[in-house]
Amino acid sequence: MSTPRARILARLRQSEQVADQSPSQLPVRRFDWDAQERLERFRERLEAVRGEVHRVGDDWPVQALALLQARGARRLLYGPESAAGPDLEAAWRAAGGE
Repeated sequence: MSTPRARILARLRQSEQVADQSPSQLPVRRFDWDAQERLERFRERLEAVRGEVHRVGDDWPVQALALLQARGARRLLYGPESAAGPDLEAAWRAAGGE
């Protein structure tokens, strides 16, 4: 007998079995995309939800400052002790930012 209730309970039991597995036992979906294709797919998906992507080089802190200033932003919350923090501060000070 296959009632909707029985099907739901069977799916729940199956999901409990998956939850009990260690992460190394779970199937991993792998993609053989090169770096360029990963970036392109990321850009497409971000723009699909109205995000913006700006391709930048090593001068990204200066470009970020210019973009923020063009939009009238006066404050930016960032982690000063993060890997990017010192680069942001140095570039912004050199460009006259706070």
